[in-house]
Amino acid sequence: MNQCYRKQPGLCAACMLAWLSATAGAAPTSSLVDDFDIHVNSTSSTWSYGTVAPASNPFVMKLLDTNTKTMSGIFSSDTALPVWGSTDYSWAYWMLGKNTGGAAIHNLWGETLDFQPGAVMLYPGQDGRNLLVSWLAPSDMVINANWTFTRISARRAGSQWPAGKGTDYRVTHRSGAVDTTVVGFAGVARPGGTLYDSHGSSFAGLSVKAGDRVFWEIAGVGGTVDVDATGADIAITADSSLSVSVTRPSDGQAFTNGASISATARVVNGTGPYRVGFFTDTAGGGLVQVGSTQNGGGPTFTQDLGAPAAGTYHVYATVTDSAGTPTTATSATNTFDVVTPPSGLTLWYDQPAGQWLEALPVGNGRLGGMVFGG
Repeated sequence: MNQCYRKQPGLCAACMLAWLSATAGAAPTSSLVDDFDIHVNSTSSTWSYGTVAPASNPFVMKLLDTNTKTMSGIFSSDTALPVWGSTDYSWAYWMLGKNTGGAAIHNLWGETLDFQPGAVMLYPGQDGRNLLVSWLAPSDMVINANWTFTRISARRAGSQWPAGKGTDYRVTHRSGAVDTTVVGFAGVARPGGTLYDSHGSSFAGLSVKAGDRVFWEIAGVGGTVDVDATGADIAITADSSLSVSVTRPSDGQAFTNGASISATARVVNGTGPYRVGFFTDTAGGGLVQVGSTQNGGGPTFTQDLGAPAAGTYHVYATVTDSAGTPTTATSATNTFDVVTPPSGLTLWYDQPAGQWLEALPVGNGRLGGMVFGG
């Protein structure tokens, strides 16, 4: 799958997810704490919770499938707060729940803990199967997101993450069958330190379509026993700024030599009608405008790029709206290749399968699978 964008398990680990206030002046489009429902977790819910299915690449989300577990396995035996959990384990691995009580929980096997009312706690799990928190885009929009991970317990005699241990995360945008890494794994424990120290990140201007999902994949680094009680705050807000994105060719897409290629751009927000131009180097030389500037209400615009020879090319689009003070925006630049396919008995497609029925079946009569490509 395409992996670009601008921008270990052990005995015990925990993460708490609560709401993070959005940027000043903007109300959150969605917040995990506000939306959390112990009775709702599905592929169509705004928020869904699961794990990375074993041996899946690109990753497949396996939903947490039971809400009959409680937090008593993590806290004291009288902590009967319900959680989403996995029937793969009888105890508390891969759990997610909310402190719906009126008081903070300050005990975790004798540790100092600050698990506040209204917070949501998740447990990353083990065996390399990281926990996934997923958000579903309700409509075409541009979004911003903020999140923070915080150590909130003092394990044994210390109050710091041990050297080389902590949490790591990856944020992925999935649109159809294409995955785009928004923020990648660091490969090491993200910077931490003393009790209540935190680390986090954000992204801005991510264009999503209705039905797209954004995944937060959370992992423990250096043995999850030493990253207990790691808090995380997440908020997603809609960005009302004018934006344009090139949806085809997608970044990294390949076409066969001699094929006619068209570029598609999608405009979000702003005031129509719009003036959209496409820029590419398919004709040789630097990136220059191809065709004439298009005028229309959009939101989708298409431009013929011809049938370029084998090589590597680039394409981006610009848009100007019709507001009283017009605004102009420029898309990210996508790179695509035109290649000569090998001869012989070869199946060749210029884009991944968009749905299960378009994928290619493989198998040996006992085991089988569907190849999407990418």
